[in-house]
Amino acid sequence: GGGDPVNTVAFSADGERVYLGTFNGEVAEWDPVARTSRVLFRHRGSVKSLAVTPDGVVSVGRDGSVRRLERGVLRTFQAGRTILNGVALSANGTKLATGSRRNGVELWTREGTRLARFDGHPVSAKSVALDPDGKVAAVYYDGTAGIWDPASGMARLSPISSASWNASPG
Repeated sequence: GGGDPVNTVAFSADGERVYLGTFNGEVAEWDPVARTSRVLFRHRGSVKSLAVTPDGVVSVGRDGSVRRLERGVLRTFQAGRTILNGVALSANGTKLATGSRRNGVELWTREGTRLARFDGHPVSAKSVALDPDGKVAAVYYDGTAGIWDPASGMARLSPISSASWNASPG
């Protein structure tokens, strides 16, 4: 809100609003039709990533906390003392994954119980994604990507070679 630099953005589940995570720690809700915004809650430090639930938003940031606002109720848990760079939700919304500066990739319940941790990569995780089977994909600051299976504990890491993007139609 209020002109703070925005670090991350996500549409609400219904597509009517946009959530913004700011450098100054605010998570705001913007209504582009009404051209209004309001701050929903704050982190102690910048917001690094957002994920959308059917009823709200989840955020992570420099303060190491995971904050989940659903139906007007804010729930928070501390995922360590390190910066959290990424967050992703499972398709059914019961689990979430975080990627951090020092704790690697972690899998959590919605309430904040750690289910699994993959910290076998020496570089900070930048972003994470969860697939419907529970596998976690992560990208790291050194240009590697990985897929981690919490059920088996096995990970597959490889360098991201030069990707080519074609922006032209057809």
